Amino acid sequence: RANNEQRERALSSLNAALLTRAPFLRKYVSDERKQRVSQRSKLQRKHHEQARLKSRPNPAAFAVPDAVLFSHKRFRELPPLHRSLSLAKPGSLYTLSSSQRRDLLTQVPQSSSVWRAARRHAVYTASNAAAALGFYERATVAKLRAHLSRDDIAVIVSAARVGHREALLAWQHARQPARGSGAIRANENVAFAMEWGSRHENQALWCVLEQIPSIRLGQVGIVSLLEARSALGTASMHDGDEEKEELKMPDVAASPDALWVSKTGEYPVGVVEIKSRCPWIRVGSGAEARWVQRNGVQPHRNLQADHYVQLQIQMACCEVTHALLASHAVDPNDGSERMRVFHVQRCNSWLSLAGQTLRYAYNDFVCNGVPPPADFYHNSDDALSSARERTYNALLEQTSANLARVEIAHEHNTPHATWPDEPNDDPSLRAHSK
Repeated sequence: RANNEQRERALSSLNAALLTRAPFLRKYVSDERKQRVSQRSKLQRKHHEQARLKSRPNPAAFAVPDAVLFSHKRFRELPPLHRSLSLAKPGSLYTLSSSQRRDLLTQVPQSSSVWRAARRHAVYTASNAAAALGFYERATVAKLRAHLSRDDIAVIVSAARVGHREALLAWQHARQPARGSGAIRANENVAFAMEWGSRHENQALWCVLEQIPSIRLGQVGIVSLLEARSALGTASMHDGDEEKEELKMPDVAASPDALWVSKTGEYPVGVVEIKSRCPWIRVGSGAEARWVQRNGVQPHRNLQADHYVQLQIQMACCEVTHALLASHAVDPNDGSERMRVFHVQRCNSWLSLAGQTLRYAYNDFVCNGVPPPADFYHNSDDALSSARERTYNALLEQTSANLARVEIAHEHNTPHATWPDEPNDDPSLRAHSK
């Protein structure tokens, strides 16, 4: 034992002497230690990820496959994608004229490679328009809550998205649309809720078809905003009596979950958007994180402001005047479902204000390469920003007023008297859609 201790002391002294006299040995030992630490950290992250995935709920529980939805007699499926289009490079689509590209992409099934490429090239979409307009900023949520006299944030916007992250994601996507917004990671609860909603769209659409015998739905691809100036206001605005500011209009596109088509199937009546309530939430952090089931998940009680923005942009892109939002909830234990359908009409004055604000955000932040600050277009201190704040406040006031007038058209097994059987749209829109 004494010899072993003496040997260890000698080896320690020798190592210290070698490291002192040979810098390259010191660097070698340091690099080797860093490598071991890095490998250990990777193994720990791998174990944590495996544990997280092991306990992760199945987002496709009780989901309905495409073939089942397409077999419904009142659902119109898109024709098969032409081989030349399925093999086309994304850049080649943008050599066509805007009207040709628009007509072509409306026939591309969603989630296909061509659809994903076209969606990435749009500066703003109906899905991220609310974020680009700052509807998740805390000051905006506070103003909307005051206008609507609602205490619960969840009935104004999606509570998990409140904060500045969503505006930064929309800004990053607008800066480089083809690359997406992957540099800023989305909240994990938001990501899982989006995956759950995507997997259960077919089930919700099937429920709409079964619960509302008079409705007919059709599949649709991505629809770009062709007449941007007429749908979202004029191309230039005045910031004062003497100074005129020309502002660029960004590309806007939408992909509704379905089209509400006429009984003959000749023209679209409106758009249909599905919101599936996720029954799972992740709580805790690190090794203690776990997924728990929410008790009694129900459809939305009210139409949220961010959903209203999405529906209005979709109606502007698809050139229709009606929209349905079906809020759908599934019990993950037995598959029982509840549904509530909201009916929204197109508001051109709201679209004009939203178009001005989108131009402001695009030119102030995206074109200048400056990320939007938190609570932008609130508490302005100069004349130019004050003009933007006035427009933004008018947008929020009209949003609140329109939300208060939204009607519930149908509840699960309980149709309401205000159900719009088949609204009479402008004949010019019907002719154009043909």
